[in-house]
Amino acid sequence: MSDPRNGLYLCAYDISDDRERRRVDRLLSGYGFRRQKSLFLCRLTRAARRRLGAALKGLGLKTGFVLSAPLAGQARVETFGEAPPDPDAGDCYLV
Repeated sequence: MSDPRNGLYLCAYDISDDRERRRVDRLLSGYGFRRQKSLFLCRLTRAARRRLGAALKGLGLKTGFVLSAPLAGQARVETFGEAPPDPDAGDCYLV
């Protein structure tokens, strides 16, 4: 079984202040792929998870929260209806 500290996470936020929301949005965009307006799918190593947690704490959010939840057993994510393409499908380029 995969280590839940090194895998796929759902990160969602509910923040009322526009400035705080933009800061969180930019931060999460650097760690994962947007699945909905305030929901990101992130593939995180243990080190990346620690960095993300420290960065989120450093923002000192006052008007909302960010939730980070591991997907149990690294289950395959299914989407029903019309959704954006899977970011893990297709080619990958390393720079």
